Amino acid sequence: MLTVYKPLLLGLATRPIGFGGRFGLCVSAMLNVALDPAGGPPLPMTDLSLWTLLPQEMPDGPLVDEGVAKLQPEFLVHGRAYAPREADGRRAGACAVRAQLGPVAKTLLVHGRRAWSAVDRSTPPEACDGVPIDWAHAFGGPGHADNPLGLGLGAGGDGIHWLPQVEHPGDRAVRGDRPIAPAGLGRLDPMWPARARWRGTYDAAWLQQHAPGFPPDIDWRHFNLAPQDQWLPAPLRGDEPYLLENLHPEHALLQGRLPGLRARCFARYRRPGTGGALKEVPLRLGTVWFLPHALRAVLIFHGLAEVDSDDAFEVDGLMGAIEQVDSPREDAHYAQAWDRRQDPRHGGLHALRERDLMPDGIAATDAELDRSRQSLAVEGLQAQAQRRRAQWLVEDARLEARAQGLDPDALGICMPPAEPVPAPHELPDYLIAQQEKSEQAVKEALERAASQVMAAEDEAAAQGIDLAAAAHRGPPRFSAVVALQEWLQAQPAGPATGQAAERQGLLFDKVEAAERQRYLETAHAQPPAGAMASEAAARLRQDIARALARGMPLAALDLTGADLRGMDLRGADFSQAWLERADLRGANASGANFSHAVLAHADLTGLVAVAARFTGANLGRAALTGAVLDRCDLRAAILAHTVLDRVQLRGALLAGARWEESRWLQVDAAEAQAEGQAFIGLDLRHTVLAGARLARAQFIGCRLAGTDLRGAQLASATFSGCEAAGLRLTGAHMAQAGVMADCDFSGAWLDGVQAPQANLAGVRLRGAHLAQAQLAGAHLRLADLREAALPGADLRGALLVRARLDRADLQRANLMKAVLHNAALRAADLRGANLHAADLSRVRLDGDTRFEGGLLTRARTWPRLGPQQQAAFAAAEDAA
Repeated sequence: MLTVYKPLLLGLATRPIGFGGRFGLCVSAMLNVALDPAGGPPLPMTDLSLWTLLPQEMPDGPLVDEGVAKLQPEFLVHGRAYAPREADGRRAGACAVRAQLGPVAKTLLVHGRRAWSAVDRSTPPEACDGVPIDWAHAFGGPGHADNPLGLGLGAGGDGIHWLPQVEHPGDRAVRGDRPIAPAGLGRLDPMWPARARWRGTYDAAWLQQHAPGFPPDIDWRHFNLAPQDQWLPAPLRGDEPYLLENLHPEHALLQGRLPGLRARCFARYRRPGTGGALKEVPLRLGTVWFLPHALRAVLIFHGLAEVDSDDAFEVDGLMGAIEQVDSPREDAHYAQAWDRRQDPRHGGLHALRERDLMPDGIAATDAELDRSRQSLAVEGLQAQAQRRRAQWLVEDARLEARAQGLDPDALGICMPPAEPVPAPHELPDYLIAQQEKSEQAVKEALERAASQVMAAEDEAAAQGIDLAAAAHRGPPRFSAVVALQEWLQAQPAGPATGQAAERQGLLFDKVEAAERQRYLETAHAQPPAGAMASEAAARLRQDIARALARGMPLAALDLTGADLRGMDLRGADFSQAWLERADLRGANASGANFSHAVLAHADLTGLVAVAARFTGANLGRAALTGAVLDRCDLRAAILAHTVLDRVQLRGALLAGARWEESRWLQVDAAEAQAEGQAFIGLDLRHTVLAGARLARAQFIGCRLAGTDLRGAQLASATFSGCEAAGLRLTGAHMAQAGVMADCDFSGAWLDGVQAPQANLAGVRLRGAHLAQAQLAGAHLRLADLREAALPGADLRGALLVRARLDRADLQRANLMKAVLHNAALRAADLRGANLHAADLSRVRLDGDTRFEGGLLTRARTWPRLGPQQQAAFAAAEDAA
């Protein structure tokens, strides 16, 4: 993937080209500027604002450049004519418009709408108020080779013979039947004679020897978009004077100079031995577009980097920059800017450092940026209010400390000084400094905490105290009922006691609820509760048995450490109960309700809990060996640090469950439902997920070698950083799934997989089994499919550019309209394959590649690599 760094004020576009057997990458850098009616320097605007403006101005297509370097610079105008106002305030019926850049000027005559009357004369023109200066208002019409879009050639569909509104001053429509030359300031269509005469010859010889490059007889003037009288005789510097007359509704004359800026571009190549060094792509200002009524101009700089391949594959990075024309920067400055942006830790922040790629003193002008600044200003007011509130809280804390006879300064109770808001160019350094400051503060806090803990341990040891035994374990001890009773005992009797008690009771209830929720979420992170005494455990077991026999619910009870071994708990209600460190070995809890219960550190070995509900429950660090949890509802449950060995989760509901640091030794979760579930860093090599519903699931950094996902529903699922060699996906449904290039699916079983429109670009699939796989429209660019078995696979319209298919079995595969441009097919077997309309240009072949019985009608087989090129590619690929 191409890495691009650029300032917000610069647009970058690329186009690979071929000519004369050589290849190049054309780079276009676009600078969008706002014109100053007072004649001041044009102000750069963001690239985004350009692509907001152009579709509005050019609804038929914002084509301002063809992306090819030009030999001769030019200027164009997309504008409207505004005649001067007469005494009555109305605009005149005609005016001259003038556009000039440097030494080249052009004048046109523009009229309001008029027609050729029946008495052989022109009707008086309507007011010339915003008449578009385009080819639709110049002379021409259907059948006119030079301008089929125009008018004046004859009567239109309404029966009226409209006359052209844009004319050359020396070639005017003085009679309705007199043809004149079309006049304009904008882009010429490439198929009109004015440009087509230079396009070269596209014939069979071109197709076989030069396609998709340009023909050898092309004249580079074909890429000039403007009429020839708008070409400039010498290269542009970027600070030339310009003049635009009668092209703005309020400012009859716009004049000034171009901004005096130039664009630079550097490319990084992935060629062996280059070390990732940058190489400059020299740029020249080749095109200037004016949009006077919008007070805009676009400067387009062009450059050409020579490359070895027709798709410029070896260029993997570009960096654009803006400079003052008289103040160039050293190449070393840009090399450092690139290296900073490649830093694995702070590269993202360094990419915000606009000043690395722009001269000082340039400020962007953009309505969108202004609106963003206004929203930030509002947030700034909110931040000020929050700071004032913090100051009040600090003052209260200082007063409280003094009231207790303490020094607030010694306790560090003070308001830190307000930091000034960093300017945009200071933001990267500010954020990096804040990050380092925060990391240092965390380090110091950890060191202080460790020192305090060690001191406390030493003190406790000296006094014979076991701190580990004294640490809090088990459920929270706070009780709203007890706290309210204690509060009432401390209150003097009075008429207001009842209302105050009610309010205080509600407060204590909130505190208790918060404690219960905290315990539910963190019970697995604290030391396990102490074991219950055997006599107490026996009594509790009897009480539970009696309650179950009477059908009584056990919801919200404290059953910490309960002995429930081998009990029949079917259908029991344990919702919100505390069962930390409970012993449920061999119990049958099928159909039971454990929703939001705490089962952290519990022993669930051999538990049978078919169709039980564990929604939102905490099973963290529980022992689950041999548990049968088929069809259980574990949505949003916590199973962190659990060990799942010989566990059955068939048909279980797992969406939203938390599995961090869990170990999946042997798990059968066939037909489980976990849509959208994130599996992060898990070892699932011995897990069965056959038939599971995993749409939109994410597998990140997982070990999946041998995982059984046969028939699983994986539409729009994502795999990233996974070791999945030998993964079993036979018959899985993976429409629009995405597998990142850092995944290894070598030898995976994907026979019959349904994966239309899937993204497998760059994935290692060497030796994978893909018989009858449905991969229509799949993205397989750069995929490694060497020795893969794809007999009968559906690859219609698949993108296989630069895919490695050496020794692959593609017998009877459907590759209709597939794109195999630059793919490697050495010793590949394509017998009986459907290659109708496929792109086989520049594929790598050898004498063992087989096409017998294949359908090659309308296939693109040119250009082809010659024997020497084939041998060179083979040697390079073998060495790699």
